[in-house]
Amino acid sequence: MSYYGRKYSKYDFYVGLAAFVVVAMVKFWIYYPTLCTIIALVIIPLTIFGGNWLIDRDNKNSIKSVSISFVKGQNTIGNAHCTVKFEPDSKLIVMENIARNNQKQMFTLLKKDGYKVNKLWSEVCRLFDDYSNIRTLSLLLDVPNSQIITLESKAKPTEPQTPSRQINIDNSNIGPKFVEMGAIVPDRFGRGGETPNKGGQDFVNLDNINKAKPVNERQQQEPEFVEMKDAFATTSTKIDVNSVEAAELSVLPGINIVQAKKLVEHRNINGLFKSVEEFIEVANVKPHFVSKIKSMIVANSVNDNGNDDDNYEGRIVDF
Repeated sequence: MSYYGRKYSKYDFYVGLAAFVVVAMVKFWIYYPTLCTIIALVIIPLTIFGGNWLIDRDNKNSIKSVSISFVKGQNTIGNAHCTVKFEPDSKLIVMENIARNNQKQMFTLLKKDGYKVNKLWSEVCRLFDDYSNIRTLSLLLDVPNSQIITLESKAKPTEPQTPSRQINIDNSNIGPKFVEMGAIVPDRFGRGGETPNKGGQDFVNLDNINKAKPVNERQQQEPEFVEMKDAFATTSTKIDVNSVEAAELSVLPGINIVQAKKLVEHRNINGLFKSVEEFIEVANVKPHFVSKIKSMIVANSVNDNGNDDDNYEGRIVDF
């Protein structure tokens, strides 16, 4: 499913079927109220239980709706930015693929902590694309910044290569050489060719030929995941709307690259934003994005140099 439109899913079919049954029962109730009461007392609990079971089963199999290019293994999806691993009825893990300053971020959601991991897995699969990263997924799943942890990368720095030694070749003797015909003698390896080689009469025993060892194919290792209890450091960062450029503003939910450039232009003309509320008012985002944007931004008075937004040209993220 893309961000630009909504497709009908099997849940819409369940809702429509339930509405049809309710309307039919209401009409039937007029003529047979006692019978309808008994049927309702039996069907309604079964319908609720069966509907929840069907929805939960579909949530566990949500990886079927993900593009095959993002599927990395059983219940594991990923792109260039992050990897998501799901264990049904247990936990959901999100981890960065690219280390920044020799560090990676990740978070883990456990069912025992009250998270509906099957439903959250369905939401991730429904919206996962090339631009999904740990920040956008944490906003989608309402993960607090205090739960996002930072890990030290195990990658070792590359050792400098030893410069090769220079070899000097003497080219003074290169050129054609002439010899007298009388000085030519037979090659010592060619002597004795007048007599046949008796050793060649023996045949090779095929049973003694060693067979080549089979080649072991290289197995691709899955990304390493770390439980939250094994990590001790936490970090959180917010976007300063008075210092960043359009590239980072376009990461905010409900703000695309075009709106981000207009906000930067407004800031350059009218001065820095006095508060977070003023920024949200100028951005004119949808109401359901306001709370998420407030948790991601600050409006400081110091104007720092931002990041280059060439790599984000044309990107539109809309939840």
